[in-house]
Formats: sequence, structure tokens, C-alpha cells
Amino acid sequence: MKYEAIRDLASKPYIIQCDNSVSIAHFHTSIELIYVIAGKVSFSSNGKSYTLFPHQIAFVDSYQLHSNSPLPNSTTINLVIQQEFLADYRQRAKTKRIPEILADTEFNKSIKTLFDELLISTAMDDDLLIKGYINVILGKLMEHYGTRQNTVTNKNQKIIDIITYIEQNYDSPLSLETISKHFSYNKYHFSKLFNQYINCSLNTYIGIIRVQKVIERTRLENRPFIDIVFDCGFNSLSTFYRYQKICREYYNIII
Repeated sequence: MKYEAIRDLASKPYIIQCDNSVSIAHFHTSIELIYVIAGKVSFSSNGKSYTLFPHQIAFVDSYQLHSNSPLPNSTTINLVIQQEFLADYRQRAKTKRIPEILADTEFNKSIKTLFDELLISTAMDDDLLIKGYINVILGKLMEHYGTRQNTVTNKNQKIIDIITYIEQNYDSPLSLETISKHFSYNKYHFSKLFNQYINCSLNTYIGIIRVQKVIERTRLENRPFIDIVFDCGFNSLSTFYRYQKICREYYNIII
């Protein structure tokens, strides 16, 4: 689970059609739509798990903790929309939001056509069409599915605080004991809460974040690889390679 800043800071919406797409638990200030074209996708959000089938859509609002992993032979369209493209939607929705799971497959097929047009407009870098298609997609979803009250619960906010803390301190000694103490939790309750919301153990999550940081810093820093590995919080190369294997084999994260 991490704050996905790269999507929030992008200059325009991010949309891609991909096979077997996976993301570890994260949040962002943007909203995200995941449209399943083929196969099935396991989707988790705020401690709840769902299975998405073809022509179903997951709607992820700002600050919503979520992750997804594919079942074999799945294809999705993933759309991330930054705040500057959401002014009209926010004005209309106010404190409400589109429901999380959008399951009317026949209606959603009409939305799929708009996703396809948005893919083309994004490739052409046409900002006017991009904003237009986004407003039409969100407007049609609101009209068909309605809205419900949007709240960030105290528990959700606590999880966001925890994963932000890990993101900012990945290069420091981190453990169940130190983090639970920092947030004034009993370590057993903390472990259960983390597993429920993030869908993996704390140690595994920390390891995945550190692997990603190693890869990012290797691309930017002209330093010995082993030095970067240790600077990112690993105590040995073997530990790094173990978590790198976990990223590839269990979470399908290509690094």
C-alpha cells in the first residue's frame, strides 16, 4: 500500500488497456476506473474483496485504499483522472460519489465505447476531447447508477497515515513492533488490521516497497548496486532477491 504520486502529478489522465494488470494496495487523490474486458479480476478496497467479471467496472474515489490482481487471461482498461479534470464531476456530486462496483454489464458496454474513444483522444493529445469524454463517462455513470455519500472513515484515514509513514521511512528500520508502537496500537491488532486492508503482511509490504525503491534509485543514481540495496533498508542482497522474487511470482509485479 502506498501513495501513488506519479499518477496525481501527471499532466493529463492516464488510460491504458493491458493484460493481467496488477497493483499492490495504494491510494491517490485522483479517481480511478477499472473496466474488465475479459477474464476476471480480484479487486480489494477498504478491507472488502470482490471478483469483477467481464464488462463490470470498479470505481475508486480519492483516498480510497485499493488493490487488484488478475485471474488468468484477464484484460482491463485502467483510467486514472486527476483532480484538475474533475471540477465538473465534483460540482455535481458534491459530497457524494459513484458507487464502488458497477455491475450492469449491458449498460457498461455503452461506456466501453467511450473508453475506446478516450484512448484515441489521449494518444492524439487532444485536451478538449479528453475532458469532454471524461465528463460524458462520469455523467452517464452518475445518471445510471446514482450516487451515495462519500466518507473517509477514521479507520481508513489511519491506514492512509500508516502507509504514508512507511513510504516516507522505507530506508529506516521498520518492523511490526516499531510501527505499531509509533501509532499506539497493540501489535497483534495492528497486524490484523493491516492484513485486512492491505491484503498482505506488513513485512511483505515493506519488502515490496523497498524493492521498488531500489529499482527507482538504480535508474537515477550512478552508485554501486549493493550500496543502493542497503540504503533502501535491506540488510543483505539475499533478502532483496527474496522479495524481488515475491514481487514477480506472487504479485505479478514486473520490475
